[in-house]
Amino acid sequence: MSATGGGRGYQVGGSGGGAWEPGSSGGAGTSGQGNRGGNAGGAVGNYGAGGGGGGKGAAGTNGSGTTPGAGGNGAASNYSGTSVTYAGGGGGGSPDGRYPRSASGGNGGGGNSSYNSAGNGGTNLGGGGGTGYPPNGKSGSGGSGIVILQIPTVSYSGAVTGSPNVSTSGTLTIVKYTGSGTYSP
Repeated sequence: MSATGGGRGYQVGGSGGGAWEPGSSGGAGTSGQGNRGGNAGGAVGNYGAGGGGGGKGAAGTNGSGTTPGAGGNGAASNYSGTSVTYAGGGGGGSPDGRYPRSASGGNGGGGNSSYNSAGNGGTNLGGGGGTGYPPNGKSGSGGSGIVILQIPTVSYSGAVTGSPNVSTSGTLTIVKYTGSGTYSP
């Protein structure tokens, strides 16, 4: 099994990237992993208000006029033993230097967008980075991901490499990797 990284502007990805040229469409998401990015708004100068990036739980919001779209919300998971929302989309970009707007990232680590500097995706949440003013390239980076294994405690071997966080919840042992490592049954 593999997970697909989120798309940049227009691109297909685990969740699609938002669009920013007037009238253009956001990138598609990957079935079972995420949703499409938002479409760009109408023409304002040379650019349209950017659509938000898609999230695991919802598509990115379309840009409208001079208002960029918000990132799509992520999806909640209780694999870690408590409910955590992962993989929110990043906020869409400002349409033009005359309209320095911002937009919120989606719940689950999506980075906020801003004309001057955009937010990064949330660490260990897999959220998308927010978009800055596109010609200046001031976009945030995507957040790092996480791998969570739920193993019946009676079957847990303890054979791990790397530095995972290991805990128990009821009858399960939960192994969380935020870096490289392996588990052998």
